Amino acid sequence: MPSKYWFKLYHEILDDPKVGQLSDRLYRRCIELFALAGDYDHDGLLPEIEDIAWRLRLPVDELQKDIADLQSLNIITSNDDELVLTNFSKRQEPVNGATRLAQFRERERREQYYGNELNNEDVTYRYVDTDIDIDTDIDIDTDIDIEKETNTKSKSVKDKKPKRNTKPPPLTVDELLSIVPLPDEFAYSLEFASTWTNFIEHRIELGKPLTELGAQMALNKLAKYEVDIAIVAMQDAMANGWQGLFPEKANSSNGGSTSRRKSQAELRQEESDKAIKDIVHNIMMEEE
Repeated sequence: MPSKYWFKLYHEILDDPKVGQLSDRLYRRCIELFALAGDYDHDGLLPEIEDIAWRLRLPVDELQKDIADLQSLNIITSNDDELVLTNFSKRQEPVNGATRLAQFRERERREQYYGNELNNEDVTYRYVDTDIDIDTDIDIDTDIDIEKETNTKSKSVKDKKPKRNTKPPPLTVDELLSIVPLPDEFAYSLEFASTWTNFIEHRIELGKPLTELGAQMALNKLAKYEVDIAIVAMQDAMANGWQGLFPEKANSSNGGSTSRRKSQAELRQEESDKAIKDIVHNIMMEEE
């Protein structure tokens, strides 16, 4: 397996309590082992102790002590006398296209929802009294009235609060999929799961994202029909730009039967069988 010239190191390491316990020497040793595992490129598996010691230019006994300290913090685990960096393989996995797209849409959604409020607002908001020094040069006879007016304006400025969005942001696709499970009737169908994910994204694009309750009600409605009918209902909604689902329409177009629609493979097999029967029939007719 060819080695890589880089590995992923997440900035959350700065707040990792296990890493925070390390001395400067162990912290350096930890990063060196990360780099070595990335170069070795065997899903977090480390080479033999002697090979690591030669690569890091360390005495074997000193290296063994450092590895034992890292094992006590579960940064390194032992698997059949082999040393493996814990979760290294998982953290190095490439991000698939669907996840990357979901992350991009989530960033766009948050920017659209919050706008520049979070970026431009001061960390500590100060209510500045802009009227304290108003009319200080007016004749002394009106000082009392000016003081009352100034205090009133100052109080109104201080009492005024910046407007903020109190409505929580809509759920993302991943959040909705994690908290609203598919019905048992559809859990086996990869096609249904994929179409359901697309329908959630469709609702977000319409500006009408599903809530947890709305998603549960939609699935309960679809669960009354066969999986093929449910899939067609979602496909019809996306094709026509509908917010709602109408499985009864898909069912009526299927003759009102709730039986499972034949798959494309089954239809192709039927066409093939029919063609063979026609060929056999024609041969028998010619022989007669």
